[in-house]
Amino acid sequence: MARLFTGLVSTGASGDQYVTAASTMSTGELVYFDSSGQADLADATAGAGFTYHARGVVVVGAVLGSTAKIRLQGIEKVLFATAPAASDNGKPVFLSASSGQATLNPPGSGHAITHIGILTGANGATMLPEVALNFLLPVLVP
Repeated sequence: MARLFTGLVSTGASGDQYVTAASTMSTGELVYFDSSGQADLADATAGAGFTYHARGVVVVGAVLGSTAKIRLQGIEKVLFATAPAASDNGKPVFLSASSGQATLNPPGSGHAITHIGILTGANGATMLPEVALNFLLPVLVP
């Protein structure tokens, strides 16, 4: 195992889970696990349900009812709305208010701030840069 950052160890495929998809999801999208144990797209909107409890990233996409491969730890490509610049590497990554997406700017009032990890693979060209995953419990913003 290779140490990536303090307290984070790359474990490769051992951080993968195969779960039923509660909606259609694509590679790089962030997910939470619903009350039935299915994966669904996460977003930072605070309210009914726990959609802001992001816990993994889709490695192999799936349609509703089929099996999705979800990575819980390590380094994985994560979907952003816009491609982060190479100068953004090393910055914290948060769950966006847009379903399944990440952002470098924590969402504001009425949302939950959910830390996803640290940006490691941005180059300004891809909307799927690598992130060293380190999911933390969300903090609700009044």
